[in-house]
Amino acid sequence: MLDQMVFEYGNYLTFQRNLSCLTLSAQNGWSLLILNSERANERYFSVRLQRTRAAGFDFDGALIEGAHLRLLREVMEERARAADQKEADKYYTLIGQTEEWITVAVARIAEHLRGRLTRGHIAERLDRLPPRSGAVDLLRHYCNRSGVMVGSLGVKSYIAPWCAHYLSPSDRSVEVAALDLTWDEQGFCNGFDPASIVTDRNKGEWFHEFCLRRGIAQKDSLVLGDSPRTDASLLRAGGVRVLLWPVTGVSESAETDRLRTISDLWPDLDAVLIGDSLKPLVEILRAA
Repeated sequence: MLDQMVFEYGNYLTFQRNLSCLTLSAQNGWSLLILNSERANERYFSVRLQRTRAAGFDFDGALIEGAHLRLLREVMEERARAADQKEADKYYTLIGQTEEWITVAVARIAEHLRGRLTRGHIAERLDRLPPRSGAVDLLRHYCNRSGVMVGSLGVKSYIAPWCAHYLSPSDRSVEVAALDLTWDEQGFCNGFDPASIVTDRNKGEWFHEFCLRRGIAQKDSLVLGDSPRTDASLLRAGGVRVLLWPVTGVSESAETDRLRTISDLWPDLDAVLIGDSLKPLVEILRAA
């Protein structure tokens, strides 16, 4: 039985005042669903979630704990690895990065992997980032409805095989919006598709296009991310909007960033799920 508590807060300041106590409870094993009562009470939230037909998920930090680029960085040349890590650290510490800066940073990942990464390297690393508790259940639920989009500033060539690895063939109605690498005849990365670059600001546009292709009204979707800043456009593009607030595996820079930016997103959120499991959402869906 899942240890779960539900709270309803009418404004961000109440959430902020209670956040440290809520986080401590989550660290002690509770899953806490914090509802923005300006948008939904517990019953209305459950009904709306149960009516959703499709979902949009962030990948790193949301479906998995940690970052898949950390694994791909292992095959980079040493100087490139250090440079890529520096770019990743800068991503959370700089305020107001331009779309152009993010695009260049994402494209540079492919350049660092060129001639070094193979599909075999990816296959060897799929088990090293297991899904969060409840993540596969959520993916399967929406695969059996109208489908799932996973959107990330990361690498589609890792995320798509990861989804296939953890889902059965009948469950694979998943579209991945992320950097799509290209491969030479020997199986090494030799570039990327520029049209595949996903950024903070266009992640919501990718989800909008996904809903159009699937014939889904965006109000009938669940969207889930773990960053109030980098997932904001995705979260605002969905119907039921849930911000995951993990309590383990969060870097100091990411923690500082989410505390600094959550107030801007709060009015647009339906819920904040504090903890490391997605099971509370699964249980609400199963109760339909």
